[in-house]
Amino acid sequence: MDQHRDQPQLSRTRAGQSASGPRPVEVFASDAPGTTLTTERLVLRPATSADISAFEAALEALIASGDSTSGVNLPGEQTRTIVKRQMELTTKGLRTGGALRRAIFARNVPGSVLGCCNLITIERGLEWYAELAFWLTPAARRKGLASEACAAVVEHALGELPKGLGVASVRAFVQPENRSAQRVLSSIGFTHQPSGRAHLSNGMEHRPHELWHRRVDD
Repeated sequence: MDQHRDQPQLSRTRAGQSASGPRPVEVFASDAPGTTLTTERLVLRPATSADISAFEAALEALIASGDSTSGVNLPGEQTRTIVKRQMELTTKGLRTGGALRRAIFARNVPGSVLGCCNLITIERGLEWYAELAFWLTPAARRKGLASEACAAVVEHALGELPKGLGVASVRAFVQPENRSAQRVLSSIGFTHQPSGRAHLSNGMEHRPHELWHRRVDD
């Protein structure tokens, strides 16, 4: 999951509708405001400057665990540089509506970053879709928190405008050996499509990834 890929510019028409057709649906950055998502145990919101120290601590724990799947860090990169880039991408997503990046916090420990759950691309063109990527710190794993966070973000993405983002599908690209991410996606209604393959960065090198997919009518 390549967390630091940038997002394309938004177009202005719904999937399958010509720009010259009748009454195109206009899409503005306000369709993707800084929405805070809450679940039974979690709060998902845009990270701010007040979260930098907690964000750095979470990334240090992730990198120390030998992470090779999140795609968050580039070789030799310091955590402060990673956080700076992620904050810039968060701000850009808020400004353009081309991405939705949410830090994950425990409701009972609001100052501690547990990970991130991101829509690294929100595309509104011939097809309306979003691409999901997520990671958790080692201490937050094996508790169902990844499924809980991803379900909240995916439901928001598939929800109708203006409450949701109005996309028709959400996809994720996962390394074949990343069984934990596959279990998370399967648990929230994604289907595996191994014929959809891409070579993407895992932060250290480009590796084969396979497509997982969920449609609004699944």
